[in-house]
Amino acid sequence: MALEIESIYSCLCSKDHAVGCMANTIHLSACDVLKALGSDTGDTSTPVDHEDLNPMAISSLIGPPNDLNLQYNSITGKISQLASYLCHSPQRREKFIKTVNLVYDTDKPINAKTLLLQVPTQWNSNYKMLNRALDLKAAYNHFCTPNSLASYSLSHLKWEKAKVMFLFLQPLYEATLLICGSSYPIINQ
Repeated sequence: MALEIESIYSCLCSKDHAVGCMANTIHLSACDVLKALGSDTGDTSTPVDHEDLNPMAISSLIGPPNDLNLQYNSITGKISQLASYLCHSPQRREKFIKTVNLVYDTDKPINAKTLLLQVPTQWNSNYKMLNRALDLKAAYNHFCTPNSLASYSLSHLKWEKAKVMFLFLQPLYEATLLICGSSYPIINQ
């Protein structure tokens, strides 16, 4: 595999560079760029009550999401937190699926279409999460119209930034798939 990548990209020397390190470098670079692109600069942050930061507190599990639980106040953070909020309850997930079916007015229900979670340990989860959110943009906006979820709605400008992030991540996603392809033998085989 390293020789194949070396033949495509002549600047890489398989003797000097570990392929796993290349994939990790791509992932870390993508995360840094996403934080820079998706951050809401200029927003004033509210004082944080550290008691509210406990992710296992009952209020964070059953109540609507709040800005205190965001890892960073960004576009991907808002999408990820809404996906997490939907994932914690089958009723919420079902309500979102009904919203998707209502907004897209499909004859056949789109049961599989819901937001995807951002998984820090899985490479390319940001790409997949943004891809699905962009596919479900209208349903996302419609679902976030109630006051309890209004802080997670994204403006037109933020959706445009999400599209830019998605387009930035697309070649990195493809490169990571090439580097980490499952068709290549692994050490313990």
